[in-house]
Amino acid sequence: MSADALQEHMISSELPEKAKLRLPSDFDWQNHERLELTALADTENMLRMGQANDALKHLRGTLGLKSFLVRRNKRDAVGQIARTRSEMEIRRTDKRVMKWAEVYRRAFKAMERLKPAGEDGNHGRGLLKELTREDLMMLSTWIEEHRNWREKGEVAEAAAADEGKGRKELPWIWKMQFGSADPDRDTVSEAVGEWITEAIHIEWLHARASRDRFEEELKMLEAESERTGKTFRYFQRQWLKIARSKLTGRLEGK
Repeated sequence: MSADALQEHMISSELPEKAKLRLPSDFDWQNHERLELTALADTENMLRMGQANDALKHLRGTLGLKSFLVRRNKRDAVGQIARTRSEMEIRRTDKRVMKWAEVYRRAFKAMERLKPAGEDGNHGRGLLKELTREDLMMLSTWIEEHRNWREKGEVAEAAAADEGKGRKELPWIWKMQFGSADPDRDTVSEAVGEWITEAIHIEWLHARASRDRFEEELKMLEAESERTGKTFRYFQRQWLKIARSKLTGRLEGK
């Protein structure tokens, strides 16, 4: 397929605002050279790599926030109203987890079409892997599970492992952060505290920004309401003048 053919392929009868923006990742990497997309494909690959790593960072932070909300719900939520509000916050956070997971998956899939498989078969994606539902595990859940198995003892853990029910391995999205294939429990616990603190700090900043935006909009509405009242009072005076003038003219005519 030539570059001219690519141009024809991109022409669409759809409305411009509904047309799909074609990127090199819309075509298999085998066709990039023929379509003169090699340089653009390299650029997109770098952008996708950054997008994937940013998504993982947001994903870890959001999972840390979710961990905090779950623990707060168990510890502090007293009464139906408080518990309902807390559970709504957890659901909203879970939606954000799913959003960042989808962002990562799209970037990961796009990179597969930008580079050949290579010796490792990972299309130049380095340590990045396919993200599964099981990978979206909160670190606090992993720590709690390991604590339970430690209390049960090595014999019980070995027996459960033989049945395929042993403790779960730490998901790779967390291992990337630690730079270790098998970080110890204390290292993970310390990291949990740091991520939760950072996640709460970010949420606080977002909440403060929302409050400031609300206060600014409130001031604008109050000012607009005041101007509207002044405008209507001005027109009231003008119409009263016109009415008095016409009434005076009629009386004089009599």
